[in-house]
Amino acid sequence: MEYNEHPVPAILSGAVRCLWTLRGDPGAVSPEPQPVLPDGCAELILNSAEPFEEWEEGAWRKQPVRFLYGQITQAIRLRPAGATAMIGVRFHPWGVHRLFGADAVAEGKTPLDLIDGAMDQSMSVSLRDRPFPDAVPVVIGALAERPQQPVEPALLRFIQALQDPEAGPLERLKAEVPLSERQLERRFLAVVGLRPKLLARIIRLRRAIDLLHGGDVKGFAALAHAAGYFDQAHFNRDLKAFTGMPPRAYFKQDLLLPEYFSGVR
Repeated sequence: MEYNEHPVPAILSGAVRCLWTLRGDPGAVSPEPQPVLPDGCAELILNSAEPFEEWEEGAWRKQPVRFLYGQITQAIRLRPAGATAMIGVRFHPWGVHRLFGADAVAEGKTPLDLIDGAMDQSMSVSLRDRPFPDAVPVVIGALAERPQQPVEPALLRFIQALQDPEAGPLERLKAEVPLSERQLERRFLAVVGLRPKLLARIIRLRRAIDLLHGGDVKGFAALAHAAGYFDQAHFNRDLKAFTGMPPRAYFKQDLLLPEYFSGVR
């Protein structure tokens, strides 16, 4: 598999965290299912070749060709179904709201034609008529033309603070927002698609996993401390809650896709 990240133009930097491409021949990834964890970031996925298959309700089902994958709260399991050629747009936690509006902020997969039929048709033509990955500038242009919805400044600062490992406890951050707790929860959910506590847990777990993947920390106890957990037991519980596996079982797997599909690092 060949994974590359592309520069995000300034006009999109307030909504888009990363633009990436992934290319691979059939058999480039183990046929064993690859667990992809929540990371707090929705992604727009545009396939030029075979979409991945996803394990759902006891069966492998092919993903849509062009779709928005909203927030996920449990690990999903993917496997390539053939040659891979995809363009991905990874949004900031508030980015889908900013570019597609509140109606698009949802969990799970939504085909692009149900969100914006004209954009879906344009992307279909662009991906068909251009050799991969030459359609990246077209994708950028289509997103740059979209009107951007404002996000309340105090809410935006709060969401950004949740992603800062030095920001401090969640309750203290909440106290700094000039909104009641009910107002904050409601507006946060409308913009991000998750509640603040859940997003904070997801970000902390992804930070821990990325530290381990990067080889920066040795041992689960040191890893938990570096990622901001009170102790290793809290890390173990969160990993099992999101993946269904204890740490040793999770990290024994031949993991490749999770290293690409992470909005934390």
